[in-house]
Amino acid sequence: MKKIHQFLIAPILIGLLISCMGDSPKTAAEKFLNSFNKRDFAEARKYATPETNKLIDLMENLTKMSQTQDSAVNKKIEILGQRVEGEIAYVTFKEDGSESTEELKLKKIDGKWMAHVTKEDIAAKDMPGGKDEEGLMMESDSTDFVPQDSSAEVSR
Repeated sequence: MKKIHQFLIAPILIGLLISCMGDSPKTAAEKFLNSFNKRDFAEARKYATPETNKLIDLMENLTKMSQTQDSAVNKKIEILGQRVEGEIAYVTFKEDGSESTEELKLKKIDGKWMAHVTKEDIAAKDMPGGKDEEGLMMESDSTDFVPQDSSAEVSR
């Protein structure tokens, strides 16, 4: 009877041990995104790089100053997939009620996957033509570079 218990308990313990050790980009992304959407900024910081924590601080301050209720609060996140490229991973997700998908970049730091969003990432996402590797914005219908400084004149 003791041997039967050992055969039943051993696989369960091994399974629990493996599941606790399994830190995947998907898991880290889901924890970060859900915490962030709940406006639990302290929890979100646990799953973010130092650069991302600066943006979380900014968002937390803006949330405190805002008088309106944010419609994105508590939206459920559906993780669709992940792509790992060495120490960098990209997790594809979509928010409940949205048809569009988004991608969260993660970095592996000290063996843990951490959300890695920088102000440059946000700026590049919001620019219609995107950014080139030097940080200059390109017009979508042109090969001419346009400086990001809005006070600079563009000559053609």
